Amino acid sequence: MDMTPQQLLRSFVDEVGVLIDARLKTAEVLIKGEIKAAEERVKAELRTELASKQDIARLEAELRQDIARLEQKLDTTVTDQNTRVKRIEGRVDAIEQKPGLSKN
Repeated sequence: MDMTPQQLLRSFVDEVGVLIDARLKTAEVLIKGEIKAAEERVKAELRTELASKQDIARLEAELRQDIARLEQKLDTTVTDQNTRVKRIEGRVDAIEQKPGLSKN
């Protein structure tokens, strides 16, 4: 069966078209796979970044609590020391009031 040049060309185009379609489908699958992998990498990076931001926020909150606790401890210590100084001053005044001792 002899084919005319037009039939031969049509047959060739049909066969090549199938190969081109298969190649496009393969490229599409590969590109979709690359896109999916990139999405997963970005999601993982965002999760890490979000976790880091949450860690930073948690650490900042803990730091604020520590600062507040230390400020309160400092206030208490200063108050206690002021009370001790006043007691000692009172004792020194009492001792100085005794006869025979003079204030220098």
